[in-house]
Amino acid sequence: MLYFIVHNNTLVLFKKNPEKGAFILHSKIAFHHPLLSCINDSKILNNVISQALDELNEKELLENQDASIIISDTLLSHSLIINDGATGSELAQKINNELQMKWKDLFSNYFYISENKKSSKKTIHIVEINHYLKDKIKLNFNNFGIDIKSLVPMSSIILSKVKTNQYGVIKSKRDYFIFNYSRKGFALFKASYASKSKTLTRIIGFTTLSKVSESTLKKSNARFIFFSDINIVEILSEMIEKSVPMLNFINPVGMQIVDGNLYEKKKTFTKKTDTKNFFYHFRNAIAALLTFIVLLVSLQFVNQ
Repeated sequence: MLYFIVHNNTLVLFKKNPEKGAFILHSKIAFHHPLLSCINDSKILNNVISQALDELNEKELLENQDASIIISDTLLSHSLIINDGATGSELAQKINNELQMKWKDLFSNYFYISENKKSSKKTIHIVEINHYLKDKIKLNFNNFGIDIKSLVPMSSIILSKVKTNQYGVIKSKRDYFIFNYSRKGFALFKASYASKSKTLTRIIGFTTLSKVSESTLKKSNARFIFFSDINIVEILSEMIEKSVPMLNFINPVGMQIVDGNLYEKKKTFTKKTDTKNFFYHFRNAIAALLTFIVLLVSLQFVNQ
């Protein structure tokens, strides 16, 4: 299994070292254009992803490989919908209507998937990905012979290791993105230390957070847990191995609302053999065979 992380500016590949059993950074390819700069241009976006995979293919044979892809939340959008006790189909329609209001003319450009965690049953967390980005990732990876098993938001992986009173932290250039999933639902903050006017912005959520220093965020502590790319890959590998539910844009599992439709991945069972009918005919066949043998013995005895 190959593990990729799609950032705005880079495509990163991690592989597991068979000897040490640990993940290593295999390759880091810079996109020719930042993905956000061409995310609504299907042709340019396709060329950018294709060129990155072409460069990567010179270093690593990609054909006939399985892959799990992690996508940075800088390339995604998040929404929160209050669940007022509606049925699944009513809730799906409500999400659809509210996202239409949010995106207006761009609504058709987005594919979305939702989750409802136990910590916040009343709040539905929705993650939206640009249709072009999702489709061009899938198309180009498939063209290189890669079978995509999962396309997972980075935040979904991070939050699987963070308690409701803790925050998961990642760094993107000079900015820090801070994730939390408390009883109030999903929350995302952005902390910037690039200029003299240090800022902490709540991007989405009902949770409040006081300003924190950069030194507090850059090193894990009891409240803020810092995640590197390799940490995130290790966690995803563990989640896949243990079949932990996660948001997945390619193969969603469990009861979720996917692109406006209520979706439930059901288990498939092989057709059961009618054992009662089988043993009934088997018993009759044995009885017939024994009767035939007794008849032959009897005829032989009479003949003698």
